[in-house]
Order: sequence, then C-alpha cells, then structure tokens
Amino acid sequence: MNDLFKADAEVTPGPVECLGITFESDAARREHFIRLLSEKLRDPEFRQMEGFPHGSDDDILKFSDPPYYTACPNPFFSDFMTHYGKNWTPDDVYDRKPFVADVSAAKTDHLYKSHRYHTKVPYKAIAQYLLHFTRPGDIVLDAFCGTGMTGIAADYLATPELEILRAAKANSDDEVPAEPGPRHALLADLSPAASQLAAGFNTPVDVRRFLAWARSILKAAEKEFGWTFECTHEHASVKGTVTEYVWSEIFSCPECSGGIDFLADCCDE
Repeated sequence: MNDLFKADAEVTPGPVECLGITFESDAARREHFIRLLSEKLRDPEFRQMEGFPHGSDDDILKFSDPPYYTACPNPFFSDFMTHYGKNWTPDDVYDRKPFVADVSAAKTDHLYKSHRYHTKVPYKAIAQYLLHFTRPGDIVLDAFCGTGMTGIAADYLATPELEILRAAKANSDDEVPAEPGPRHALLADLSPAASQLAAGFNTPVDVRRFLAWARSILKAAEKEFGWTFECTHEHASVKGTVTEYVWSEIFSCPECSGGIDFLADCCDE
C-alpha cells in the first residue's frame, strides 16, 4: 500500500511551450518559473500585497505550479497579458448590447458535479455570456473565480456544442455574431481553497502522461487488492472477477406482511 502512488509513468517527456518560451520538458518549465517566483518572494513590496498568504516561502513554492498557478498573488499576470494580449487601435470597434435574456444550463455535467462549491455556476451558462461579450482570443478576468468555471468556459468555446451556439444567438439581438473560439482567462480569488480548485480544473494536463500514470496506479492497485474481487463460480472451479453487484429492494405486502423480492419477482433475465 505504501508504494501504491509511487508508480512511475513510462512516458518520454517532450518539449513544452509556455508564454512563448520553449522548454525541453515540463520539469524544465517548472524549474524556470519556480526560480523566478522564488526571486519575487524576496521582494518586500510584493509580500505587502493585500491577500498575501501567511506561510513560509518553501510552502508557497511547494504548492505553486508557476506560471499557471501560484499559492500567492500571481506575479506572471503581466507576462500573460503581454503574450496573449494585443494593443488597442482606433480601428478596434467594440459595441455590445446588454445581455438581458434568461440563461439556463443543466447542473448535471461531470465538471460541475466533480466538486461542490457555493455560488458555483455551470460553465456552459458562462460560455453564453462570453460568446456575447467577447471574441476569440480575448482575455477574460474573473477576480472572484471560485472553482474556475469561467476558465473552463473560455477553453470550452474552442469547440462548443451546437446547442450552446444556438442558445447564445437566440438570446441575443446583437448584430455582432457569436464566434466560437477559445478565450484566455485570468482567474483570482481571495479564498486559497477556491484558487487551488480553480487551478486543478484549469491547469494544462499532458493527457498521455496522465493516462500512463493512471494505468500504472490501477495495475498496482489490482496487484495488491485484486484478490478481494475474486469469486468462484457456482458450478466451476475456475475463479472469476466480480465486476458489479446487483442490489434488490424488499417490499412488505400490506395484506399478509410477506416479503417481496423485487429482483426475483419483477425482473425477467
């Protein structure tokens, strides 16, 4: 059990790009920005910012994954703006009418249900506002981000579902068409728990590396605990593996008080 989460994913790290800089690996990216964050933490003026956490530099660095997430005011926001932003020119015309339509979105999405949080808003509802008020490539600031659903919505707009596009167009009388395409989100919150959850939802993930790591964990778990799911078939000596259990309700008859097994009496195999 002690070695369960120490299984290494057999993945060859490759180059990664972050804020316009190419690194030989994600570890190199992290090392570079951790060093910059460490230098910033030695700045007395930076530490006097409102909302700066009470804790050691080692703890702040341990919990941070700069520039994506820092366990303190993020000093890389300006770099983010420089990389993704664009200078305003007189030719840039922005004219949006107020969005006054009712917006509805189901709260059954797996991303919404994966962590409960007060005032949490479904990201597909937020996406409709972003479609109305922003254009692809725009930078969106959410200074009260909670669990970071605005960031999810900004990324989701890269390939939004047709029903969301239709809803955004139907709920808007603006002459400017709703354009799909990713937006860039800056997320901040005074709550350390909220900002950490937002980081967990929005930090880029190497899917192949995560998949390899997850499989290695499952193999380790199966090796150590697989015997608890073994069973012997009724008419065979060969052992099988339990994949699911079927539970049944027992109803009481109001006339005779006898038990009625729902599965046995009502289910036709």
